[in-house]
Amino acid sequence: MKILYITYDGLLDPLGSSQILPYLYGINDPSKAIFVISFEKSKLYKKFHKKLNNELQEKNIYWKPLLFSNQFGLIGKLWDFLKIYIFSIRITVNKKINIVHARGHVAAQVAGFLKLFFKVKFIFDFRGLWADERVDKGGWNLNNIFDKLQYRYFKNKEKQLLMRCDHTIVLTKKVVSEICKISKIEFDKITVIPCCADFDHFTIQTEEKKLNIRQQLKIPKNSIVIGYLGSIGQMYLINDYLKFLDLLHYEYRKSKQHIYGLIITNDLFNAKNAINQVASDELKENILVSTASRNEVPKFLHSLDVLISFISVTYARQAASPTKIAESFATGIPIISNAGVGDVDDQLLSVHGGLIIEDTSIKNLQETIIDLNDVLNLDRMNIRAKAKEFLSLDIAIQRYKDVYSKVNFRKND
Repeated sequence: MKILYITYDGLLDPLGSSQILPYLYGINDPSKAIFVISFEKSKLYKKFHKKLNNELQEKNIYWKPLLFSNQFGLIGKLWDFLKIYIFSIRITVNKKINIVHARGHVAAQVAGFLKLFFKVKFIFDFRGLWADERVDKGGWNLNNIFDKLQYRYFKNKEKQLLMRCDHTIVLTKKVVSEICKISKIEFDKITVIPCCADFDHFTIQTEEKKLNIRQQLKIPKNSIVIGYLGSIGQMYLINDYLKFLDLLHYEYRKSKQHIYGLIITNDLFNAKNAINQVASDELKENILVSTASRNEVPKFLHSLDVLISFISVTYARQAASPTKIAESFATGIPIISNAGVGDVDDQLLSVHGGLIIEDTSIKNLQETIIDLNDVLNLDRMNIRAKAKEFLSLDIAIQRYKDVYSKVNFRKND
């Protein structure tokens, strides 16, 4: 079996190291030859590509990294797309590829082309309702005619690609019926694989680990630490997280316990900007902000008592599977989340792993404080054990392997 894996995300990006490479390493075996095309940022490429290339070669994975065009605007983007087509065709022909695995909508357009002209099998790793996510994140403004045309183009293309592919992989059970409605494809051509975590990498929190990292961060021993992990943007409700911290700080102000916030993100500027705009002056000195590599994320999670996952609820969010859910559960850290995001409600209930609130109104945030002690006292070993049954990397890898087998042995259409 010869597989061409195409991604518009970089293997050297944080997302690549957490959500692409572990899967590639897991599905790789002597029965497969894997060829990868990815788009890399020039700074990361110059610094780390030799090390990663050596690592991939040791695992017999061939990597063709392409660099983003940072100049010439739209023409630069078109050149990027052309490069994907050129190298995808070259590898497909020269290496006699029989399965193309496309991660996301941009890569899927290339895979659809390869299926049409070279009769390869096409796996659409859907990831999410990409065009609608672009609107949610502010990348496209539908009041702008050019953005609206792009949105319509990709929504139409989305339907075509779903109908053309041999199998679709989605992140949530909730979006399956929507995918079937969009494309009229059959349920048995869809596999749900949520964002999972490597339970060997994300180890269980212990009292010793918690105290060690808190000592490094200069957080008092008797504090309650409420965490935020991941991107900053209009889709991720960091302001509501900060409001919750303020309410907790006010509630515990006469207690011997201090409330601390720890924001783990690579977007330091926007995190600090949000703190300056939203947090009270008294609380600001108790909110820490830090970047973290994939290797460092478990260490920072070990310092937490609770992780907050507040995300805006939109049409696109039914397809979302926040990586932080699996990573937090793997370390045994409970989660407080708003309702309506992908399968998160069901996941929290399944593992008895935290608290779901209807929305992030001040009223609901205040009521959450009443239940905080119950969340703090949840059995962390139990959270990890139950989550491992459906959010571990091993299970995700086996599902990917099952998809490859199903597609490889399916008769040609």
